[in-house]
Parts: sequence; structure tokens; C-alpha cells
Amino acid sequence: MPSKRRTLLGRSTSAANRMAASRDAESLERRQIRLDDQRSRQASSRDAESSEQRQTRLSSLRARQAASEGKDPSVLCHIPDR
Repeated sequence: MPSKRRTLLGRSTSAANRMAASRDAESLERRQIRLDDQRSRQASSRDAESSEQRQTRLSSLRARQAASEGKDPSVLCHIPDR
């Protein structure tokens, strides 16, 4: 029987450590550019999705949030469509 891989609870991978170091070393201007680019990508992606895709994305988000908080997803507050 193959050995089971252990989940790295509370530990970061080397790639995550490199990205964190890269973000720590970047200038304020570069950080602002990176975050603006990220916002732009997210906005264009969400503008391109259909209402059915939006509903699916939001219901999955609600379920993940409920699971992490230990709540029943069917009683969460309504997140309105855009």
C-alpha cells in the first residue's frame, strides 16, 4: 500500500514562500500596478459570465463560506446579482 502524503497544515510551499518574498520586495508603485491588473482581470471575467454562471459561482462561494464557518448554506443571507 503506498504511503499517504501528509497535508502541510500551517506550512508554506517553496513556491508560496518565493511569491511572498517577491511581494514583500516589490515597490508600492509595482504593487498598485499588480493589484490594478488583478482587479481588471476579475472584472472582465465577471462581465463575460452569464447569469447562470454567476449564480453557480455565487452558490459555490456561499457553500464554501458556510462549510468554513460550520453553517448551513441554505440559510445564508442573499448575495444580490450585479
